[in-house]
This record gives sequence, C-alpha cells and structure tokens, in this order.
Amino acid sequence: TWQPALGQANKSNCIRCAPGNYSVVAGVSACARCPPGTWSGDFAASECQLCPAGRWSKSHGSLRQDQCMPCWKSDDCLDAQEKSVQVDIDLSGLQPSSLKDNQLAKLVAAYAEELATACDVPKLSVVDLGGANASVSIGPDGLLSAFALSISGLTAHDLASRLYSPSFRYAVGNATEVVLGRHCGVQVLSVSMEPKVFVRTTTARPTTTTEATPTTTKPTDAPVATSTEAAATTTRQRGNSGAGGHPGNGNGGAGGHQGNGNDGAGRHEDVNGETGNGFDNTLGGYSDGATSAAVWPAFALAFAAAALG
Repeated sequence: TWQPALGQANKSNCIRCAPGNYSVVAGVSACARCPPGTWSGDFAASECQLCPAGRWSKSHGSLRQDQCMPCWKSDDCLDAQEKSVQVDIDLSGLQPSSLKDNQLAKLVAAYAEELATACDVPKLSVVDLGGANASVSIGPDGLLSAFALSISGLTAHDLASRLYSPSFRYAVGNATEVVLGRHCGVQVLSVSMEPKVFVRTTTARPTTTTEATPTTTKPTDAPVATSTEAAATTTRQRGNSGAGGHPGNGNGGAGGHQGNGNDGAGRHEDVNGETGNGFDNTLGGYSDGATSAAVWPAFALAFAAAALG
C-alpha cells in the first residue's frame, strides 16, 4: 500500500498499489513498478511474479505473464558475449551528503560485496557506473547502481530470483545497519535488474575559453575639409538652419542661407543650387527667386543714395 499525504489517522487511508506495481514497505509515498523479468496483475501486491525460465519482460510494470517474451539473443536472456547486468537498488532514508567519507567508503564496499555474492562473481567484477572495480554508485537520492560483469553459470531468471528475494533485501539492509547503526532508518524499497552491456559513464567537465578581443584604434588626426568664403560660410545639412549660414530643408536665417524652406535674409535655393520661390522675411512679401545674394549690396547702396538725396 501507499499514501502520498502525511499525517494520516489510520491505515485505512492507505491506497492499494495498482496492478503492475508493488510495495515491500507499507505506507510508502509511492509504489514501485514491477522490475524487468517480472509481472503482476493484482492490487496491493507486496512482490511481483517471476517470468518463467527462458522468458523475460524487458519493461517495467508488466501486467500479464504473456508479456514475458522468449529470450532473444541467448537461451539465458543475457548478452551472448558480455554476460553482464545492471542492478539498481532504491534506498529510502539514505543521504550520502550527510555521511562521513569513511562511512561512505564502508557502505560502498559492503554493497559491492553483497552484489558479488548474489551474482556469484568476484568482488572485482562488481563495478560502479564509472568502471571502478569493487564499487557501486550512490546517487544523492539514495539510488544505488552497479554492474555485475562476467557472469557465469547463471541465467537472467536465476539472477532475478536471487536479487528480487526478501533475503537479498535483508542482506543489503543489514550491511547498512552494520555501518550506520541499527537505528539509521534506511530501508530497501525496490530492486531492479536489467541484462545490459556495460558502458562506462563519464561526466564531461565544462571548459571556459577566454579569447582576447583585438582593439583597433583608428587615427583621428585626419584633416577636416573646411570651406571659407568671404561673404559667409556655407554648410549643407538637413534640418532647420539658424544664424551662421547653414543650409537645409528648413527655415533659413540671416546670412544667405540655402535650403528648401523659407529663406530669412537671403534667397530660396534647393540643394541642387537652383533658384526657387520662397518667402522673403526682409522684404515682407513673396519672392519670385529673382533676388540673389549678389544683388543685395547694390540694393543697399541705392537705398542709401535715395535717403541722402
């Protein structure tokens, strides 16, 4: 049975495990799926049924015996050449990060010994996921994983009958208590075995590459072309022009400004230098463009002569 919520009043609130699942410990937070090589069609199963000899169910959670298929590569359902299996043991209450180094080393050695005994192989033939001999891998969540290599004289069915037995779970629990004490609270929740060729697991370390970025300094002493005229300085640009003779597409100020907008004290000229019509602020009227910057001095002289006469 299982119950995901904490603080239940009595066991009647426990939920039965569904077919294809089982639980060896009452009241766990989740049921375990039947491991490869087994099946279960019952509710509230405390163990799963083994497939008949010469047959094997490759997936977890098989519901029927007919899901056990004939051995596909060999008569023992093991790889014909490697003869190896991966074993995973789910341990509840084991937190490797809280253990001292010597405790963790003793646990690893004890688990490797129990696996070697169950699989009838030398202790050196039990390797962790990285390939270290006489060792097992223990994840942060308490999942123990290891490979048993060079198995001889046993079939997958034989190995399953040993590894899935209550006696093996007891042996693993007892080895844990020897290292951590009787009240360590570690329990074996499930055991899973899969015929599998061993492939060493490696963890790639990230590399950081820092490259120098070349800096290019462009010379800033390039000469700037400046055009100075006696009458006024003319600078072509877009926008409104103010005093100082800046031509553009806006209003012109004093000083002979060129642009496509209103000309203040000068004539209206487009950017191509062609004379056009604009509003002459000085004359107070509409200019037809006949007035140019060149006639303004003569107009001033004539105006002065008339005043004196």
